[in-house]
Amino acid sequence: MHHKSLSIAQDIFNVSRNLRNADVVVPDVSRVDAVKDIVGDEGYKTFNPTLSPDIAEEFIKRLKEDTENLQTAYWGDHGYGVATFNWEMASTLISNTTTDDLIENRVPVSIIKHVEYIERNYGSSPSLLKQARTFKTPKLTRLVSKLAGETSETMKWLTNHCPKKIEKGVNKEYTVTISTMPHHMAGMSYYAAGNWGGDNWHNGWEGTSCMDTKRNGQGKTIIQLPAAMKMDNVFIAYLSMADADDIWNPIYLARSLVHAVEVHGKTLYLACKTYATSKEMSFILREGLFNEFGVLSTDTVRSSHSGDTISFTHHFEKPAIYTVAGHCSDCNGEGNSDEDHEDYCPECEGDSSSDDEEFFPYIDDNDFIEHHPSSSFMEYCIPVSALEEYGFIKTEKEEEVVEEPVEVFIDTELEPVASMTFDELETRVGAMFFDRDIALVNLELMINRQVEAEGEGTLHMTANDLRMLVAN
Repeated sequence: MHHKSLSIAQDIFNVSRNLRNADVVVPDVSRVDAVKDIVGDEGYKTFNPTLSPDIAEEFIKRLKEDTENLQTAYWGDHGYGVATFNWEMASTLISNTTTDDLIENRVPVSIIKHVEYIERNYGSSPSLLKQARTFKTPKLTRLVSKLAGETSETMKWLTNHCPKKIEKGVNKEYTVTISTMPHHMAGMSYYAAGNWGGDNWHNGWEGTSCMDTKRNGQGKTIIQLPAAMKMDNVFIAYLSMADADDIWNPIYLARSLVHAVEVHGKTLYLACKTYATSKEMSFILREGLFNEFGVLSTDTVRSSHSGDTISFTHHFEKPAIYTVAGHCSDCNGEGNSDEDHEDYCPECEGDSSSDDEEFFPYIDDNDFIEHHPSSSFMEYCIPVSALEEYGFIKTEKEEEVVEEPVEVFIDTELEPVASMTFDELETRVGAMFFDRDIALVNLELMINRQVEAEGEGTLHMTANDLRMLVAN
C-alpha cells in the first residue's frame, strides 16, 4: 500500500513542469510517534464527523440584512469617521462570529482588537473615540443592539431563538480522513474539488492553493511542497462526501495540514488554515477533527483568543528542507566551455552549474508557526488563553492573601452594629439606598473613616471584601 501511494505521489509531482525539471523525488519520511498514534498503522483513518449545528450562518444572514443601512452610510463617509467605524464593526461580526460566540454571548476577539486599535491611533477624533468606547462590551447582544437596533430581526433571533446549548450528532453525509500516505500529502491541493469538476476552494489561490501541481505547475513556490512533506510532525486531514471517499482517488472539499507539537508533556494537534469550498465545509472539517481527536484549529484560536503567547518547539530528525541542484539560468545547463564555440556561456564558462537552491516548507499561519531552517526546528506560538481553555496549562490562580480586618466606623445615620459579614453588609447597603451606585460611594466614604480601637459601631471587613463589593 505504501509503495503504491509513493508511486501515485510521484505522478502528482510530475504534473508540475518545475518539479519535473528539478528532478524532484517524493520524500519518504518516517513520522514522529504522536502522528503515528493518531493516524494508525495503515497510515490513514477515516470517520464520520460528529457535529454541533452551525447556527452562525443563521445569525450572519440576519445581521447582513439588518446592517445594510450601515454600508450605505459608509459609502457617504468622507475620511475615517463614525459611519466607517460602524460598518467595520458590522463587517467584522459578519466575518468572525462563531457558534461558540453565540452560545456564550461573547464578542469575537477581532472586535476587541479593533476597538483597542482605534483607541491607540485615533485620539484626535473625539467623536470616533467616543463611539469606539461604546463598543467595549463583552456581551454580543449588547453590541448587536447598537449596530442593528433593539427591534431588529437579529436581536429578536438572539433573544428568542438562539439556542443556549447545542446537541452533537454524527453526520453520515461526509467523511473525514487523516493521513500520512504520500499521495494524500503530495495531493494536498491537487485533489481540491475544483480540479475534478467540483467547486473551487473559496479561500485559496486560483481555486485551490499554491501547493497545487496542476495549477501552479510552473511556479517556483511549488518546490516548497516536497519540503512540507519532509516535516516529520505533520499529517493531512481532508473532508469528502461519504459516497466518494475512495482513498486512491479522493476529492478534497476541505483540507488542513495538522501539526503535532509537545506542550508540557501533552500532544497538541494544531490544524493550520482550512482550505474549503465553503464556510460550511470548513466548519465540518474543523468541528469533526476537534470532536474526534481534540485537534485545535488555528482558525478557531485566531477568532477566539488573543493576548500573551507561549512558544514551543519541535526539532526535526532531518531538516525539512528540499535542495535543488543549481543550473545556470543563462544557458540552462547547456553551455560550452570553449570560448570559440557558438554555445559558449560566459556566465558559467561551460560549467553549467550554479549554487544549489534551498526550499523551505510553505507555512499558512505565520502568526502561529515559524520555521527555523538554520537550526532545523519549528516554533509554535500559542495564546495562553487557548492553552488554558483546552487544558494544556493550568489557569493561574491568585495567591490567597490573608488580610487583617479593616476597622471601619459606621455613620450614625446608619444603624450601628458591632460586626457584619460581607453578605450581610451587601444586603443592608442595598436595602438602605434605592440607588446602589450611591450606596457604594457612601460605603467607600465610610471605609475611609477608620478608628484605631474596636468599639460599638465598628465594622470588621477585609480590604478584599471591599474590592469585591465595589467591583460588583
